[in-house]
Amino acid sequence: MRRLTWLATIAALISVVLWTIGILLAIISFNRSNTVPYSCWNHVISELGFPYASRLTWVFNGTVAIGGLLLLPTLYALGAQLQTRLGTVAVGFGFVACLAVGVLGMMGLKQDFSHASYIFLRFLKVHLAIADVFFLGWLVTVSLFTIIFYRRWEDPAARPMTLVGILSWSLYPLFLIVAIYANPMQAPLLKDLRDPAFRAIVEAPASSSVLTPWLDCHRPPIYWPAILEWGLAWSMWLWHGMALVFLWKKRER
Repeated sequence: MRRLTWLATIAALISVVLWTIGILLAIISFNRSNTVPYSCWNHVISELGFPYASRLTWVFNGTVAIGGLLLLPTLYALGAQLQTRLGTVAVGFGFVACLAVGVLGMMGLKQDFSHASYIFLRFLKVHLAIADVFFLGWLVTVSLFTIIFYRRWEDPAARPMTLVGILSWSLYPLFLIVAIYANPMQAPLLKDLRDPAFRAIVEAPASSSVLTPWLDCHRPPIYWPAILEWGLAWSMWLWHGMALVFLWKKRER
């Protein structure tokens, strides 16, 4: 367990550093390439890596691909520490979620390095499908681990993991409610998709960013789905940080 804990810690630290650098560089490049500057208040995370959104989309996509895989040792070490069947199932779903993040990054990298035209609507559908695999996989992972740690509430090291798990889980129903019932861009998008001229644009091969210009015309000052998406990302990093704290506490004992 000692080696696993060290490996998980080093891998997670590298992941955090890569993600931080990748996000910051992608935001700077995005602001130089677009009229409306990037803001976590009304821009979704994926905009930093969408084709041709900036010159450094490959940096963001690369850090997403590598950073997601570097979280796997933490999940494996946690499963090895718990040694329960439910924990093994939770680790399996966690692996699926992290691999989905890696696939999202690699799909973006393929487009970044090919510099070829792409069909935006087809790209978006595949992107959203993989993103759904991640969100669902991570929801199941957090739920199962929260159940495990709640059953060990008498252990002081398990209580922070239970609370962080409940916090992470609670963001999901809130995100779904906001995305379905309080999404100011959903109605304009559905309306524009019924326009043959607009649909021809999103279904035709493109060699520049198609998503950003449309969003800039409909982007509200506060876009709650984007805020909650960032919240889900931060909760994932917080959860992994608390998992490392748990592993080190168990190592000390």
